[in-house]
Parts: sequence; C-alpha cells; structure tokens
Amino acid sequence: MGMPSVNYLGFLESQLYPYGTSYNQNCPSFANGYFAGANRYALNSGSIFPAYQQYHNSLNTNTPSFQGTHGATQAQSGQNGQNGVGFGASQSDLDILGDNYVKGMRPSESLMGAAAGGAVFGMINNLRWFAHPYNSIMAAKSTNGILKEMGNVGTELNKFWKNPETNQLARDFYYRVHKLEGMNPELSRLPFAKRQLSEGTYKQLLEEAKRLAGNAKPTDKKWLEEVATLNEKIRIANDAQTGWLNQGWQKIKGIFTDKAGVKSVEDRLKNTDAIETAAKKALEKQGSKLTIGKALKHSCGWKSAALWIGMELLMGLGNISTAFKAQNSGKKEYENAGWKQLGQTIFKGAGSAAGWAVGEGLGTWAGAAIGTAIAPGIGTAIGAVAGMIGGSIGMWLTGKLTQGIVGDDIATKIEADNLKKTPEGQVQLLQHTIQQIQDGKKVDPRTMMAAQNVMNVYA
Repeated sequence: MGMPSVNYLGFLESQLYPYGTSYNQNCPSFANGYFAGANRYALNSGSIFPAYQQYHNSLNTNTPSFQGTHGATQAQSGQNGQNGVGFGASQSDLDILGDNYVKGMRPSESLMGAAAGGAVFGMINNLRWFAHPYNSIMAAKSTNGILKEMGNVGTELNKFWKNPETNQLARDFYYRVHKLEGMNPELSRLPFAKRQLSEGTYKQLLEEAKRLAGNAKPTDKKWLEEVATLNEKIRIANDAQTGWLNQGWQKIKGIFTDKAGVKSVEDRLKNTDAIETAAKKALEKQGSKLTIGKALKHSCGWKSAALWIGMELLMGLGNISTAFKAQNSGKKEYENAGWKQLGQTIFKGAGSAAGWAVGEGLGTWAGAAIGTAIAPGIGTAIGAVAGMIGGSIGMWLTGKLTQGIVGDDIATKIEADNLKKTPEGQVQLLQHTIQQIQDGKKVDPRTMMAAQNVMNVYA
C-alpha cells in the first residue's frame, strides 16, 4: 500500500519496541535476521549489524553493495522519494541523526555527579590523607587528645568553637595543631616532600598549643592573639621547604645565583615581626562571624575568573581550530564560525567562573554553619570540602544556563555536517544513535525511525 515491505516491518518493530529495544541484540528484529543472541551481531568484525559487514567490505573496493532490492532502490532514488545522500540515505534522516549527535556531545553530568566531583576535588586539596594516611590518622588522634575539650559542651574551648564570632579562628587552630602533629619526629613522613620537625621545635610548639588549650579564654583578646600567632608559627613550620626535592632544587639554583638553599624552620620562626603582622591580619579576618557576604567576597576574585576562562579556552582549542578552519573554507554557512566558537568558549568560561565563585562562597558558608553544629574534626573536614562541592554545583548550574543561552558548540555542528557527507561518517552517526539506545538513554521516536531508515538503506 505504498509502503515498502521492509520499511513496514521496521515500522511495526518501532511500535513493538517503542524504546528502541529492537536494536538490542537480545530482541529478534529485522536488524539481526529475527534471531536473538549476541552471535547475530558482527561486533568482533567491526560492525553492529550483519548488513554493515558487507557494507564495510564494499568500501575496500569502492563499490557500494546492498542486500536486496530495497537497498538498490534507495541508492537510486533516495528514502521516501527524497534526494539521496552518500549511499542512498535521505538528507532529512541524516539531519535528524546529526542533530542527535550534536545533542549527545552536550555535557551530561548530573547534579549528584557534580557534587561528588566537588567532594573528590576537596579531598585532593588535602592530599596528605591519601599520600600518607597513617601519618594523618595518628596526627588526628593526637589532635583530638589535645583539643578534646573543644567538643565538650560547656567548656571554654567549646564556647570558642561554637561562637560564630570566633569559629573561623577555632577551625584554623584545630587545623594547625593537626598539621603540627603530622610533623611529629616520631611519625614517619614522605621525606622527598617534607620532613619532620626537629624535636626541640616540635616540643616548643606543642607545649604552646597545650597551654592555650588548657587555659582557654575565648573572650580575652590577648588569648585570641596568642592563638592566631601560634597558628602562624605552625603554618610557617609546615610550609618550610624541607623535603629532599625542594632542598635539591634550591642547591641547583644556588649554583647559578647567590641564593643557595633555604632558611631552616628555626630561622624562619625567628622573624617575629613578620609573624605578628600576619597573625594580626588573620585575626581581623577570622575574628568575626562568617557571613554570606564575606564568603562570597573571598571566593569572587579576578584571579579565579581568569583561571576558569583560561582552562575553558585551553580545553576548547580543538573546537576553536575546527571552527576557524571551516570559516576559512569560504562557505557561506560557516561565515564567522571561528569567532562565534571563540565567543561561545569565552562565555562558557565566564559562566564557569561565576558559578564556581558563587557556589564556593555559599558552600563555604553553609559548610561552616553545618560543621559548627558537629564536633571538631569532622566539622572541620566538612567545612574544608563544602566549598568545593558548592563550587562544583555552581558550575553545573551555570553550565546549564550558558548552554541554554549560546547553544551547542559551532564546532560540534560542523563535525556533524562533515560526518553526513561520507559513508564512514554516516555509519558513525548511526552507530552513535544505536549506542545511545543500547545504553538505555532516552531517544525520541523520530530519531529512532531515522536510524531505522538509514539502517534499512544498507540492509
């Protein structure tokens, strides 16, 4: 009745298998000769359907070969009376598969995936827990012993932790004492990165930490200044270039410059003026409540924006190059394609920067609020990771927004156009759609029908 018998079978299969399972190797269909089982697929020979194998073989002799009269008819006149492209696939069907290919190239990360990625990113920022877990765990035990009162309700240290005005300083105090315990001469370290403190310096800083913890006066400005000063001393001790790699590099530099080696931890700690100045700045920043405004101010900076835009440009160099090559081809449809792609990339980078900055700020603020309600240690860790999670979620949201504003990358559309023009490209478009179906992704009926039509041309 006007519809070729093979096409009619394809139509019936699309109704029988509405979600594309007719392409599944376990579903009997026209594609696999109405036999179920993986042996009906020619996967090991480089094709998805048996008909593809003959098609690929024909490419070796540059002679198109089709099974049955249906394929020959399509090769001559095109699908459903339309002008044929390549080996007979209709332009409209290829356009549909091309559009599906472009959509498939869009970022597909889920909200939970973005949050998980941010958590991993946050943990990487605390790499010592992975590089030397024994050192980190033992240091945490010692820290919890020194600052155990911080988690006991009603104690002065707990008030120091719970008070929003001093919580940031309390967090830093816990964090620095953990760093100090990690430099304990009795604990092993990775000497190529950092070495333990000398016994004398370690004991001096440890006794100071114990004294401040045992004589906590969170309402006393002088005591707060002493905590900030100790935090700075431990920071200096931990940041000193004591590892073999750093020391070796400094010696090599000394051969060509007058600056041979680096100052020891003990020499650095003698610069009391610099330590006091840094401690005062830290106290000004950490001695007040962390508000949303302060968190956003800290996270939103031009350096962060430049970093994310730069990363977007670096990762998008291939797309930019593709678009400019198409622009230089002189074809009218690709006029200004390179500049449009460059604009898309920069806009997406700016969106990523904004999303990260706002998300990190909100995440840091929320993490601090949640962490304060939890005992120190776990609460400190939550605060450290929450900013990264918030930043990742912020980037995910702005990624969706920028995608909606600027649309798909020009370069991806150019790539899809190029694939339509060659037999190999047409097969790639078809395989891309079939792979989506087999992976359980939602493919609209229009695209599935186009895939069936293109497949039937080679059947």
